[in-house]
Amino acid sequence: MCLACHSLSSQYNQLSSRRARARGVSSLERTSENAIDFDYLTSNLPYSANDIRSISTLTPLPNKPLLTVSDGGKLTCNFDDEMEYCSWHNTEATEMKFWKGKLDPESASNFDSHRFNSGSTLSFSTENNFLLAGGEPMVTSQTAAIEMEIPCQYGDADVKFDFWTNTLNVEVRYCIAKSGTDFSTCQILQRVSNPLNFSVPTTADGSKVRIEVTNIDQDSIALIDNLHYNGQICELIDEAVEHSLIPFGGESSSLPSLITGEPSPVTDLTVQKFFEEDANTVEETETPSILGIRKITSTADPILSSSSQVNVKELSYCSALTCSFNEGDSCFYGLSGVGSTSAWNLSDRLIGNRHTGIQRVNLDDQSKVGFAYVGSDFKSEAGNIFVAESPKFSLTQEILLIFDVYIRSITPKLKVCIDNFDNCPYNSPLLKKDKFWRGQQRVTLKEGSRKVFFVAENVKKHQFLAIDNIRLENVDGSSLC
Repeated sequence: MCLACHSLSSQYNQLSSRRARARGVSSLERTSENAIDFDYLTSNLPYSANDIRSISTLTPLPNKPLLTVSDGGKLTCNFDDEMEYCSWHNTEATEMKFWKGKLDPESASNFDSHRFNSGSTLSFSTENNFLLAGGEPMVTSQTAAIEMEIPCQYGDADVKFDFWTNTLNVEVRYCIAKSGTDFSTCQILQRVSNPLNFSVPTTADGSKVRIEVTNIDQDSIALIDNLHYNGQICELIDEAVEHSLIPFGGESSSLPSLITGEPSPVTDLTVQKFFEEDANTVEETETPSILGIRKITSTADPILSSSSQVNVKELSYCSALTCSFNEGDSCFYGLSGVGSTSAWNLSDRLIGNRHTGIQRVNLDDQSKVGFAYVGSDFKSEAGNIFVAESPKFSLTQEILLIFDVYIRSITPKLKVCIDNFDNCPYNSPLLKKDKFWRGQQRVTLKEGSRKVFFVAENVKKHQFLAIDNIRLENVDGSSLC
């Protein structure tokens, strides 16, 4: 008998047992149940693709958007909320699909982050939901892809996302094509550090954007999370109002009509009207545009971006209106809505100078610092109009819109308008030296209301105005959502 061999074997078994107990495994005996994972439990090797897939709970990602961008779908998606209404979806043409994944609770408690991180140089969080493709048997390598469609975009946009893969042969690339055409060219993204990013050029005709992950084999897996779109979606004018378009040079144009975030002079006058206390009418001005604009003859007409009929995919008022502006997310609010000359900004930290800047935490939303704001210490915004616009919603009862406003200067003004810019029942309160965040600001939304606009103006240099914690209540004051 070899005593030295026996001693070495005993020491190895003791060391392996300690490692196993540290991972929550009570026994190191190889059984039919743990045969696949036995070797990994006694090593520090990176997780394999099959390991990651097997410890994840998977739900299907749709092949079509739950809600299109035109109907209010979101292009910034974390995939954590079932009611996120994300417009990104699986590409139908690829055989391999992305799944929504999350570490199942039992596996998460024993998950070794060091083994996961050693599989890639890219940092990636598995605490919440993510998209997953691969880690399954296959004969040949596959491609998985997600995509979305933009009906119209003013200016260039940036797209950022976190990516992770366990092998070097996997490539990730982005593709952009006009709506109605095939993807012909794609660009490979360099995997240096997260987030990966690329730009989407301005479009009046609509664009399709795809993120592809190629060369996924049976030993590969790919994860995507925290998709962030930073751009300005303009609103297409509905065919029902084509008769009110002013063609360029008196001739018809094949270009689509639109209202962008940079308004025509007509829209500009329309928005400015409700800040003029003595004005009762708006001067009609016909300004030709190569794209065509709506001839606004009455500011009392509802400002709705699509047909008058309720879309079956239309958002509920709870989804459309409530927002905490945390996590750099404006929820479904467009930060450069119709009539804007400049966009609202989002911040997750206190900003501005100590006198008139936003330097106090909102006590009604202390969990995280997040708000939408306008203003700058570097330039005057007095000539700009800021419109934060909700998506369309259906309201079958009278409710209260509640929000908080931050104001520390006399001149900045905030109005809340319902459906159109003639119906603005809310004006920001007068300045009080000992007040910072003004909570419980109330606006009554009557049955049948369809849109809400937060409109700010006259913000000079070193002045700021912010909104936060938008929520809904019943008329009796009880919480609604």
